[in-house]
Amino acid sequence: MVSLLLLSWEPGPSSPPVPGPSSPLPPVPAPGTRIPIEAPEDCDAIIDDVVVDAGGAGGVMVPIPEGEWPDRLEGLPLRKIAGRVGDHAYFGRLGLGCPCEDHLGCKRTRSTQMLVAELGREAPLAFLGCWVENFDQPNHKQWTPTLAQMRDYKARRLDTGLATS
Repeated sequence: MVSLLLLSWEPGPSSPPVPGPSSPLPPVPAPGTRIPIEAPEDCDAIIDDVVVDAGGAGGVMVPIPEGEWPDRLEGLPLRKIAGRVGDHAYFGRLGLGCPCEDHLGCKRTRSTQMLVAELGREAPLAFLGCWVENFDQPNHKQWTPTLAQMRDYKARRLDTGLATS
């Protein structure tokens, strides 16, 4: 569950009428009221999301800064998933969907901080790029590239700019 904090609201000349007690809509909450919003289970907080408070988890979402990562990897849209500080903190993630049309809903994500010491800042791109290159592997959703495979992919595709062009 995600909650948003309503800081202020004042009706203007073009505002719709405020619902009253006989209206089927609830009244406009007072400033400072937390408004719970239910998100679908398969919904990730993406860079475009505005999340003020992570609700019951007690943390604040931290979006991945724009321009820090490419928009596409191997021709597929690269998702930027916000991290969170506070209780149950985690780093931001990058994600790709499977290029195979038969694999509906198949996708992988990778933390922006995993294997950075071994592969540099592009470590999540190397992981996801290897995964996409090997989508024809049996059980490819669970398939994980080795460090050697990620180093090879980085040298062949990322260092040459081919993966993100």
